[in-house]
Amino acid sequence: MGSKEELEQYEQALKRMSDRPKALYGDCLKLRLLTPVMAEAFINMVILIFCKDEIRNDLERYQEFVRAGVPDRLSLLSKNCDGFARPVDSNTDAYAQFMRVIDKRNCALHGNVDPLRETVEIICFDGKRPLFANPGNHIECLFEQLERLYAPSEVISDYEAVHRFLVEIAECLTERHQAFFEQVITDAFPGCELKKRRVTRILPDHRAMSMLEGIRYDDQLDVQW
Repeated sequence: MGSKEELEQYEQALKRMSDRPKALYGDCLKLRLLTPVMAEAFINMVILIFCKDEIRNDLERYQEFVRAGVPDRLSLLSKNCDGFARPVDSNTDAYAQFMRVIDKRNCALHGNVDPLRETVEIICFDGKRPLFANPGNHIECLFEQLERLYAPSEVISDYEAVHRFLVEIAECLTERHQAFFEQVITDAFPGCELKKRRVTRILPDHRAMSMLEGIRYDDQLDVQW
């Protein structure tokens, strides 16, 4: 056993080594799960904005549409929604990568575990003594295996692949509908046209207020509430 100073240095080094995976792996898991959620929200927003009236006003057909599996929902977009110049192409590389991300999300949500693929390390036992298959610093080896398992670069790649496919969906709309869709989804507080139950943009980016000179308003009155 080393001196107290050596022990403190080792603990500090170990903390620095563990801080990164503590933050990184949790973020990887969250992004892996949230990326497909974002994609489905995008698809559902397309439906919410452009769904044809005959579908929207038929509750059974509308629920069947929005609850359909992702591939079925995508194939129905151009049929059940206004504004599509062409159907979503299921033969593109972006579509294939998108569905791969969706499939991985389903595995994670349903708790499908592959012990061989997700192995962290192999340990044998001599009685009660653990024997590690790989030599070296076992803590460093653990972090290296976790890096492989959580695959930060792959998570980012999947995130980018999903965005590329969402762009493909938007590009299936006519130019006019693309511009309108962009206006709505970039509005922090879009509105709803109540008669048609359709999400839309109702306010401009700038807002003006006019007041009569000399009139005091509630926050200017000397009142004890």
